[in-house]
Amino acid sequence: MNYLEFHLDAATPALLLGTDVAEVFTLRRNLINGVPQMPPCFLGVLGRRHHVYWVVDLPQLLGYPPAEESPQCHLILLAGDRPFVLTVPQIQGMISLEYEDLDPASAQIPCAIGTIRHQRHTYLLLAGSEIRNKVTETGTMEQTF
Repeated sequence: MNYLEFHLDAATPALLLGTDVAEVFTLRRNLINGVPQMPPCFLGVLGRRHHVYWVVDLPQLLGYPPAEESPQCHLILLAGDRPFVLTVPQIQGMISLEYEDLDPASAQIPCAIGTIRHQRHTYLLLAGSEIRNKVTETGTMEQTF
């Protein structure tokens, strides 16, 4: 199976199923327009290709420290009927993994399906649908553009 490999922080590599990802891109942070009175993990909105998307700091949404402020943002456009953009500190790219053992995730880690050990890494496998649910619970995703 194909996964997008990225980091939630320096010590936490994570994976999203390739089918959950519509696009990966980098852009200048100043292109994200802040929206007042939103939870801290909601960085604002982004206009891209005739659409407006919410931009959410994925590490902060999941209880990690916020992604480090830098002039450039690493962004993941989540696929689905209500797409939105996630920002993460670092994206490694697509990898193909076959695994037999999926260790269940701790209940303390929201949106995690489990962990996968591959070579020298232990990856946190995240569910795109659970991230979408968490974003909807956290903010007012009912606002549409």
